[in-house]
Amino acid sequence: MSPWVDVLATYDEGNHQDPLLSAAWIHQLQDGYMPKALRGPAFVSAAQAPMSGMPPTLLQFVSDELLAPEVRGLGNKMRSAGVPVTVDEAPGLWHDYQLHAGLVPEATRAIERIAAFVMGLNRANTMSPGA
Repeated sequence: MSPWVDVLATYDEGNHQDPLLSAAWIHQLQDGYMPKALRGPAFVSAAQAPMSGMPPTLLQFVSDELLAPEVRGLGNKMRSAGVPVTVDEAPGLWHDYQLHAGLVPEATRAIERIAAFVMGLNRANTMSPGA
């Protein structure tokens, strides 16, 4: 759900419409996550990690949120590495909208899609020989 893929990225307030996240807040999180002196691309950022061998993945995020470009990039990188990726991009909502399941219909449907995705993986694993 709306993963923070690139901890080393710089963010611009003008690139999103998300009412929940701001570039200033993300930059504060970066400093709290790891001091600048210790940051190394492969060490702290999933965007730099090798993707081959990753399990089937569901990416859910909001079209206009601050993290959307890097989540799209992660999906593309995973696909290029042969990882089965399902992208669930929602318009007009906010970062981590799924937390409002039961209150917001779109959030409830997103959680239902997560459950269906996981159940599909479970069925595939129980039907595979040697699983």
